[in-house]
Amino acid sequence: MDEKDSKVSSSAKTKKSKSKSPEKNSSPTKSAKSTKSLKSGSKSKSPKRKLTASTKDIRNDFVESSFFDIPKSTPELEDMTGQGLTQLNSKIFQKITLKTLILSGNNLRSLPSAIAELVNLEHLDLSKNPLRVKDVDDTKCLPLEMRFLRNLKYLSISECNLRYIPTTVWLCVHLKKLDLSRNKISLLVPDIGNLQKLTHLNLCQCNLTTLPPEIGFCTQLVEILLMANQIESLPDSLKDCVKLEQLKMSYRTFTALLDNYMENLISKGQIKSEHVPVVVFELENLKTLDLKNTKINNLPENNLKNLHELYLDYNYFEQFTDLALKPIGLKLTVLTISRNLLKEIPNELLNLSNLEVLDLSYNQISNLPSRFGLYKLKELYLNNNCLKTIIGSVSALKNLEKLNLEYNQITDLADLFYELKNLNYLDLSYNKLTRISPKINNLQLLQNAHSYDKFIKIGFWVIGNPLIIPPKEIWQTNNIHKIYKYLSGYNQRNLNYTFYSKLVFLGCSGIGKSYLIDSFFNNQNGLEPNENTDYRTIVARKFYKRTINKVEWMILDFGGHELYKIIHPLFFSSIDHEIEPTVLIIVYKHSEYTNETYYEFVGQWIESILTYSKLSTKNAIRIKLIGITDSSDLDTTDKIAQIKENSRQTIKEYFEKMTKKKSKLEAMINDSNITEDNKSYLKTVLENINKNLSGKVKILDEITLVDCKFRKKSIEKVINDLENITIKFNKIVPLSLNTHLKSFIPKLKTNLIDYEILVDHLKNNQELQNLIRNFKNSNLNTSDIINYLKTIGEIFWLNNDNQLNEKIFLHYEYVLNCLKIYIRHDLSEYLKSDKMKLFNSCGFFKNENEYETSVDLCNRYGIIEDKLFRFISFSSFQLNREELDQAIEFLKQFLILYKTETQYLEDDCSFGQIILPFMCVASFEEEKNSESVDPDLYCDDFYKYFIRLDKIRNRREEIKEINALRKQKELWSSQDTEFFDEEEESRRQSRLSSIDKPNIEALKFDYLTEIEHLRILPESDYINKYKYKGLYEINSIFKIERHFFNKLSILLQEFVYERYDWDNVVIARDLYGNCFRLRYSSEINTDEEYGIKIEILCADLKFLNEFKENFNVILEKLMVYYPGLCLTKKFTLVA
Repeated sequence: MDEKDSKVSSSAKTKKSKSKSPEKNSSPTKSAKSTKSLKSGSKSKSPKRKLTASTKDIRNDFVESSFFDIPKSTPELEDMTGQGLTQLNSKIFQKITLKTLILSGNNLRSLPSAIAELVNLEHLDLSKNPLRVKDVDDTKCLPLEMRFLRNLKYLSISECNLRYIPTTVWLCVHLKKLDLSRNKISLLVPDIGNLQKLTHLNLCQCNLTTLPPEIGFCTQLVEILLMANQIESLPDSLKDCVKLEQLKMSYRTFTALLDNYMENLISKGQIKSEHVPVVVFELENLKTLDLKNTKINNLPENNLKNLHELYLDYNYFEQFTDLALKPIGLKLTVLTISRNLLKEIPNELLNLSNLEVLDLSYNQISNLPSRFGLYKLKELYLNNNCLKTIIGSVSALKNLEKLNLEYNQITDLADLFYELKNLNYLDLSYNKLTRISPKINNLQLLQNAHSYDKFIKIGFWVIGNPLIIPPKEIWQTNNIHKIYKYLSGYNQRNLNYTFYSKLVFLGCSGIGKSYLIDSFFNNQNGLEPNENTDYRTIVARKFYKRTINKVEWMILDFGGHELYKIIHPLFFSSIDHEIEPTVLIIVYKHSEYTNETYYEFVGQWIESILTYSKLSTKNAIRIKLIGITDSSDLDTTDKIAQIKENSRQTIKEYFEKMTKKKSKLEAMINDSNITEDNKSYLKTVLENINKNLSGKVKILDEITLVDCKFRKKSIEKVINDLENITIKFNKIVPLSLNTHLKSFIPKLKTNLIDYEILVDHLKNNQELQNLIRNFKNSNLNTSDIINYLKTIGEIFWLNNDNQLNEKIFLHYEYVLNCLKIYIRHDLSEYLKSDKMKLFNSCGFFKNENEYETSVDLCNRYGIIEDKLFRFISFSSFQLNREELDQAIEFLKQFLILYKTETQYLEDDCSFGQIILPFMCVASFEEEKNSESVDPDLYCDDFYKYFIRLDKIRNRREEIKEINALRKQKELWSSQDTEFFDEEEESRRQSRLSSIDKPNIEALKFDYLTEIEHLRILPESDYINKYKYKGLYEINSIFKIERHFFNKLSILLQEFVYERYDWDNVVIARDLYGNCFRLRYSSEINTDEEYGIKIEILCADLKFLNEFKENFNVILEKLMVYYPGLCLTKKFTLVA
């Protein structure tokens, strides 16, 4: 046996399960020799392969064939095997329901005529009996009455030492399977043509040299077994067996027709081989053809269009013709051409599009083709050739799983070679490699090194190479991770550039995510969290880490509290996965994981990523799972399998819903009842859906587990995994450039800068431009530099937002600090803490009651008075007024808050100017059911709330005016009249008289004429005014989070004069009294979608049309932050 014997593919063995050869298995001797060579480093040679099949081989083929489909034990079966019978008991023939009769291994010489009474007999086994047949016309052995057994489908008379087949056999015309193997018949009579229903014929080891032409009448034949016969010819009529799929025989017997002279001419290519019968190549349904060692040098034109496997080993092929391979290539999946005379890979082979296994070992191939078209190829064997380098064209074989390149002269591997990410077996043994690239880390499916599985090589092999990197003590191992770790470490420590990527950590609150990050980024390995310390992250943390292997990360650790989901769209949607190497890491509690907790721990975060991220067609969004576990975890393997399956199912369901929504949108666009403006919007949504459907999302295969005590070993495993992922991105930047940029940005001394101005700064920086030019093999430009700065967190740039993409924040921390001013899960406790009470003494509030009242408004309604806003900003970050105003403007643009100049007067409390809708915890439903509230506020005619509000304001203005007049009267009454003349005294008395009886209605009218925007009308006039009612519905197939509702309400503030906010309802009106109400629901509607409703009351259609136009702009802006939400809208007008 040779080296080829140890490398036969698993897929080939599956397909050849009916014709297994001992050449395809490695022997223990081979295993021992390879193990010895691994230890000594010496080169070993493979023993030669045996070319003849043994009897054991035939038996194996026999046992695996369909001839032995014997029914299980039933009342309809009689098994009398090996009972020494010389004749049959007559009682047997009384069992007329008998279907299977097995008489194998007895001493029967013949059967009685009573056998014909078993009219239901289907299966008769007479093998291994001393049946006696004198000549071809003998009917004593098997009675003629057997021809009446119309149900007999299977007959076996194998191993009966017969010289002639009983003539009765040829009269059983209903037979489908006939086993005549291991007899001495020498000749198959023409009567075989009578069996026209025959599908399987076993003639193994029968001393045959040919088949009769009448075999062509057996047109239903699917399988013919001719192993261990010296076949010299085949009849042309065999091609009439149009259903023949298996013709198993030793084709090498045809070489008996060749003498040494003819063989020499064939081997030199001076003549074409023609000794294999042409009829073999005309069997159009043949599925397997084994022409090994048949001494042929060409394939004739053929009709083998259904051939699946073709074996051409040990022959004299130098090339192939297109005419020969074109019909074969339609369905061919396995092709072996080892030990031939090929000097290059024939172009004709590269067009076999369905090929999965290709063996070209033991040839003289010195170069690989510049193009591989074998996109389905899974196994490629090129060992024992003359290859010197592996060029990048091999990277086109994306599905390749096994690659054998041992015993060549390879000195170098192209970088693209390491893109073969599906490889689980790679053999580079006995070449001339001096170093292995760290990009070998890309091949993560290589789980072992220098190992065997049942005497077959598996994993990664490099023995017999003059390797310097890695050294012998590293590569001589069966632990491939030892090789990975050394190569990445050695290479990185000797590079003048760094690999970089962004790591975004997500996970539920309180599971240990932030402490995990602190453990390996702050070198706090092996420490247990302090139970008295709150490690929960506020909003997000950002910091750098550069490992010893020169891998640089920008880490963004998001807080796990539900509140912080409001900022996820802001960050996720701004990541351009086309150019930004980013890994989204979900940390979960592995020890508490169940199918019930999957959505809370993992599923919801995957949904957020899919909903807020812009999917890329070039680079997949990479999601890595890290589980925190403890010693009680005993079913880790099952859990990991469950998590992977559930995660992939979540992604699958997302795309299925997206596809369903696409079909619905296409139908709506073609609907004549849909308005043109709505069709235009739907086309925009459909365009986004098509982009997302073509995007890629990948759950990284390996789930990394970390013990809950964060010991050093498990932390190092996390670092190593993340390093390997980052290196795979292959995004690099020179260290000198990295250092220069980090010192350059702070010199600009501003928080916000225009994009074009920053570009000019970068272009005009001579040192920076020199560094870029000196970076070899690089085409870095200014845009690349800005994207790099964005990836590593030096700048914050919302390049996806048309309104903000011209502005760049130069300090990432500044953006986070702005968000941290008010977005915090512990704001209530923070405002009531002793620290804040100490700051309160700085004079922001008159007394403690005023402070507590203001804090309660903030905690319940998200309403922050101006002085409370300034107080928090000063106490937290010591911001001055200018910085504070700038922070407010940022948060408005980020759709976190809105600012209003209107003051709501309610119970003598001034509602402040800053509103944080997401902080509102007051429930509309709870307050609606409360007895102490105004029913006008919660009724369907919600405009009544504004009637009430106007009345309150009116009354307060009346009181205010009356009080002012009374004070004036007191002032005039107290005046000294001594120096007044009579005329002045008369005027004074007149004024006092008018004040004594003020016309309150007139005063109110005068006051209101000065305030145009407050049009106080009687309730009847309100009712008449709201002639039109519109209903706007926003729907999505995916869950609409509450923060989407909050952002929508913030964007609507542009059209609002005053409003009232609850957690899921907003009522508002504009300057002209038009009212609307927003309702958010987390329930699925009748269309199986989530939705938001906007009810509008107005006096004319003009407002409705303007609102619809403005609302389209609002939705388009929201689509920037929610690209995967697939929002649709519907407007209904009620006159």
